[in-house]
Amino acid sequence: MPPPKAPDSPQSGKEDSDSDSDSDDALSLGLAEDPTMLSFADPRNMALKSLCADNGISEEKFKRGAGAFEELESCFGRMVTMPRCLRHFSGLLELNISCQRVARISNLDNCVNLQALWLHENHIKRISGLSNCRQLKQLFLWQNHIEKIEGLERLEKLEVLWLNENRIRKVEGLKGLGSLKTLWLATNRIARIDADVFAATPMLEELNVSANEIGCFREIPSIARLPNLRHLLFADALHGSNPVAMLCNYQTYVLFHVSQLHKLDNMMLGDEAKHMAEATYMKKKMYYNMRIKTMKRNTTNVIKVAVRAKKNCVSQINLSLNVLVKTRKDIQREIDERQHLPAITGGEQDEEAAQRSEKLLEGKRATLDDGVKHADKAAQRMALMLEEFKSRCFRLLNFSISNLILELETGGNIRLEEGKPSDVWYSSCVDLVQSRFFSHDFRSVGISSIKIRCVSRVHNRFLRNRFDQTLESTVNTNDSSYKKSLEYLFYGVNPDTHPSAELQRVVEDGFPEAEEWEGHGKDAAVPLTNSVSMCDLPRVRSIMRKHKIDAADLGSDVGGAVEVRSGKLLIAKVFLGKYTQEREGTAGSLLKASEYSSAGTHTAAAAAAAAASFFAVLLLCFCCAFAALLLTRPFDLQPACTTRCTACARATRSSGSGSFLTTRRRCRSTSWITSTR
Repeated sequence: MPPPKAPDSPQSGKEDSDSDSDSDDALSLGLAEDPTMLSFADPRNMALKSLCADNGISEEKFKRGAGAFEELESCFGRMVTMPRCLRHFSGLLELNISCQRVARISNLDNCVNLQALWLHENHIKRISGLSNCRQLKQLFLWQNHIEKIEGLERLEKLEVLWLNENRIRKVEGLKGLGSLKTLWLATNRIARIDADVFAATPMLEELNVSANEIGCFREIPSIARLPNLRHLLFADALHGSNPVAMLCNYQTYVLFHVSQLHKLDNMMLGDEAKHMAEATYMKKKMYYNMRIKTMKRNTTNVIKVAVRAKKNCVSQINLSLNVLVKTRKDIQREIDERQHLPAITGGEQDEEAAQRSEKLLEGKRATLDDGVKHADKAAQRMALMLEEFKSRCFRLLNFSISNLILELETGGNIRLEEGKPSDVWYSSCVDLVQSRFFSHDFRSVGISSIKIRCVSRVHNRFLRNRFDQTLESTVNTNDSSYKKSLEYLFYGVNPDTHPSAELQRVVEDGFPEAEEWEGHGKDAAVPLTNSVSMCDLPRVRSIMRKHKIDAADLGSDVGGAVEVRSGKLLIAKVFLGKYTQEREGTAGSLLKASEYSSAGTHTAAAAAAAAASFFAVLLLCFCCAFAALLLTRPFDLQPACTTRCTACARATRSSGSGSFLTTRRRCRSTSWITSTR
């Protein structure tokens, strides 16, 4: 759709050389309230003279009826503020002040009849000054510096709003625009569309959000709530496309959820295309529902088997317990009988034999008591193990179901692949994590080793495409030397700063913005590391503080011990650009992100953190590392054994955490990094 034609003017192309209104306030001091009292010869009225000249209005016509003019235009000049003389044109219906240097909307208080306003290609940073223009139907503000949609609450009759090529990050501020039919937001920085953002615009028929940063199908249901929407653009030839338009099943997903469309992007839609999209989506939905039901049924069957096994074990324990109790009663009866029998009057040998027999019976009773207690504890332990097993099964079930739903909702563009020990990438991940785990770092919390339990590979087309595009724009990918700067680093979640669902959010949307880290009191950068201890120790210590447990409790089943022993890590593929080691005297802290970037170089940064370990930091503009592998329930931390602490410490000290270069050489010797990546 081409831009609407602005009102014609006899001298619309004339350069407004005299309209530089840097001194507009000074000029307006002499501006009379009565138009008939104004003189174009007065130097204080140069803005008025220039505006009238652009529109072929003589001084006589202006004085005779300034309020009768319905159209005004001033383009391709150097106007920095909207002239105050506009208040004399109270009858204006259309106003075009475009391709100027205007930084603020102003002096429209008397233009109460204004219906169309063109202010495109200026320097406007904020939408304001329109509260009296209640008759406004068309507002064109493309190619400005606007960062937020605001100041439109009173424009109840507004039908067309163009905000293309601005700096808007969020769709908001549409309250009160009940008559809005066309909204263009192309070429901005929008990545999310809230669920209820279009609740106040039920009449919207055309929406253009092309060339933004929308990369997920989850934003589409928010648009589907517009009952009258007929034309939707995620991509067009004029501005470009969103990442979401490049994903698989894009048209199918949009047509199913926004079935009221007549045109998607530049393609006309017929009923046959809509029916085919609906049939395809329903088949996929049935497939995923079948898989979910199968998983639930399998989980129920496994739990039933576990319950039967627990009953069998408990029944065996009860049989043994009955024998122990019966034997103990017999021994107790014999002991009681000996106590009530008359004392032995024989020799010393008979008396000693009686004492030995009594001690033997006491020992048997104590042993049987211990056996009874052990059997009771075993039965209780079986019950606890069953409950823990059920809990793990349901957690795994919920996790798997959420992954399937995510795969369905994203049209298969985000999915998790469960690894097997026979997979090359599975063993490569295990080797990578184990090579970067040093027990010496965990000795203070009583942990000596790590065991990888599960590895899942993340397939996210949006993040992968964004990573590849950014990499291609940063380096020459035809030269294979850039691969030397590719590294696989860890990302973990600290419960003190982020919720437990943070990893899942990263898998779906990528790493948080740098400003979010700054809001938590951290550096404005994404923290990545090649050390398991730097990645996971904050989580371990946070949980231990929360549950008030120490290293000696990690081997038990006390509250929090199981949570400490089970962790998750994300392995991210990262391109390391310029990096620097930490400065002296700043141990344990990172350099500010601004210190890493130089003019025109905003790729990635890195710094050495405490204990000479390496800490990579991705700057905001390169915060798009492809989350290659997710360890969904990746490892168990094994509590340290007191009999081997010394040996473990010696072994760890001999290898050591090492410097970045040592760790890097060691990690790059693995086949996963060198051959498969």
